[in-house]
Amino acid sequence: MLAAVMFAKVYPLAATSKDATVRQPKELVCFSRDGDNEIHIDDSELRYYYLPNSELDTPGGIDLQGGFGNFKKNPNNDVGELAGLLKAVESYERTVGNKIPVNIITWRGLMRQLMMLPYENRDKVVLNVVIFDGQLFIQADALTIMASRKIEESTLTELHRRQIFSGYKFEAISTLESPWAQCSRKHIEKRSKKTVSNIEQYSTVVRTTIGRAKLLLGAEVDCAWDYKPDHHDIEEGQKADPLRHYVELKTTGVVDSPNACSIFEKKLLKTWTQCFLVGIPKVIYGFRDNNLILRSVEQFNTEEIPLLLRDGPFQRSQQGSQQRPINKCMHCLKFFSGLINWIAENIPKNDEAKTYRIEYDPVANKNYINVRENEEEHRDVVLKVYRALLKNALHLELPLVDYKGRANLLDRVRKSFRKQKQVNNSLVCQELLRDAMEWNNIFYQWYEEKPSDTDPKYLQLVRAVHPKKVEDEVELHGISLLIQNDKKQSIPSEEEILSKIRERKLNSWIKLYIERRQEKNLLPRKTKLDAKYVKEILKSKVLYERRKKILYRVSAKLHRPSTAGLKCVNGTFNDITVIYTPWNSRVFTEKGNFIYKQRKRHDQYLLDLLDYEEYRKKWINVYKDEMEWEDTVEQLRGGYPRKDRSWMELFQWYEDYLSAISRDIERDTITYNKRQYCYYEKLKPQFEEMYADSKKNMKRLMEVVKRNEVGPYTDAVGEDLGQIMKEHGFKDPSDQENDQ
Repeated sequence: MLAAVMFAKVYPLAATSKDATVRQPKELVCFSRDGDNEIHIDDSELRYYYLPNSELDTPGGIDLQGGFGNFKKNPNNDVGELAGLLKAVESYERTVGNKIPVNIITWRGLMRQLMMLPYENRDKVVLNVVIFDGQLFIQADALTIMASRKIEESTLTELHRRQIFSGYKFEAISTLESPWAQCSRKHIEKRSKKTVSNIEQYSTVVRTTIGRAKLLLGAEVDCAWDYKPDHHDIEEGQKADPLRHYVELKTTGVVDSPNACSIFEKKLLKTWTQCFLVGIPKVIYGFRDNNLILRSVEQFNTEEIPLLLRDGPFQRSQQGSQQRPINKCMHCLKFFSGLINWIAENIPKNDEAKTYRIEYDPVANKNYINVRENEEEHRDVVLKVYRALLKNALHLELPLVDYKGRANLLDRVRKSFRKQKQVNNSLVCQELLRDAMEWNNIFYQWYEEKPSDTDPKYLQLVRAVHPKKVEDEVELHGISLLIQNDKKQSIPSEEEILSKIRERKLNSWIKLYIERRQEKNLLPRKTKLDAKYVKEILKSKVLYERRKKILYRVSAKLHRPSTAGLKCVNGTFNDITVIYTPWNSRVFTEKGNFIYKQRKRHDQYLLDLLDYEEYRKKWINVYKDEMEWEDTVEQLRGGYPRKDRSWMELFQWYEDYLSAISRDIERDTITYNKRQYCYYEKLKPQFEEMYADSKKNMKRLMEVVKRNEVGPYTDAVGEDLGQIMKEHGFKDPSDQENDQ
């Protein structure tokens, strides 16, 4: 019997890829980490930039080491675990009902390390790779990070500690917890006195493509420049792009010497890779002097940094006037594109029992990156993912479950993991990973059912919390599992689905075109049209007429006054005001569907009112009789009629209760309408400018169509009306899900 050959390959540090194409990053979901290190799938920890230039001119400047003694440092040893990222991915996939079609899931910071290796290769880099469901999960090696931090902590001076703190302080004094318009003056003026903490964190989860590798990256975001578009806009068909509003905040020393210039250019290259990977368009640098006083603030656009570095004075002096300037950013991108595509294509994905290690050791071999099978340590990596999945489920906000019940469940889970610490069998680890997913689904269903801690199902779950015994023989699964896996693998990609939608839409247009011409006897009814004629000639004509129809419709609209404004829709007893753009699409200004919630509240109020009126009509006489009977008994005893009218007070109390609910609903509606009016007054100039720009674009588009004589069949020679429409800022009807 031949011994199994372990996987091991190397990638040269000098290699680059010819294919460095990058797809525009897109945010799928976001999550926040609060002061208790709890993960929430929302943007509650997102901060908003606010640092006017006038504050830099204050006497003495802004002290970036103020409050150093009260610095609130994260007590948890963060080693780049995937728990928060996995929780966000799980939430998104449950919402959309589909798996995210990517090759690699990891943190942005790890990819930045790999991307910077051509110019920053003094430190050892160790990453672990887990295979699950055909995807690569890449995370940092905890032991390597802890050893590096231990060495770094032992060499840090007091000045270095204060310089690190100054970065957090700069973020604290230059950001607000809400957009400026929503903050009180007191909150704005006292932000410099706020305790600085590095626990709270806001992160985005971004999908991007580099070369052929599809990546899902989790990345911390420092703040938003102005505001963040609501994610509900995307669900309603709006093209919201939160990434365009994010900002990266950095601090550095004042650039006042050649050495300082060299240091700043290295930092700027590192910052560019950090922002480029997830599509953050803007960087703001705070320049501090030797006393850690903030002296100036400068803004850089991410897309301009490559040229800034290429033409920088320090690089020109290094290379000499005779050499062509090196574009370091493009060099990093080409190297990273080759490396990440090589990793995605060469690491086997058919065996989830194995894990792999990506390692760069400048001491052992500074010219190559090693990728090898991680036979010894794959157990720990797999069980980390196992723990992360269970942790996601156990940290759900479980209603009606007290602390004792949750603590008992957590204790049992911990004990079960302590029993697994000696597992070395890869097949058993694979089975444990599958068990983790199964338990994750069970916990989620349990959360949805909202049981109490005395529920028999809960007690059964606690008793069964232990995973399978580690030495149990792995059973072979039946043909049903093979069929199920085959179905999962045959699920079409997002691109294939969109392509089929466009094809069906075009076929329906062609069919409608033929039927209408047959009704007018312009085409024979029984004779079947030639397939080549339909595919090559009729297709071009139908697409042109559809696009022309939409184009003239939009042109006619642009000759009329803008329809942007406030409109009223039925809601409660008061109408609800909504904002509409010049293109008759609604602007969502708040989280959640306010109109839907208000209507539901109002409907429930009306139902409760009807139920009450029916109950009163049915039982009021009984209540009156009981009250009169008690009065009669009191009179027979020689007393007086009772002053206690509790029989009728019950009706009065419920009427007051319903009235209070109605007042709350109407008050919320009126307040919402006022906010909508304020929002519209701010957006109105933008709407007018957008409408004017659209008119100019339409005029230029019509001139191009007339000058180039664009017609039904000119797409064959490169004059495609749909492409021309998109080049002038208008949508191509054939690319839209609904062209009405």
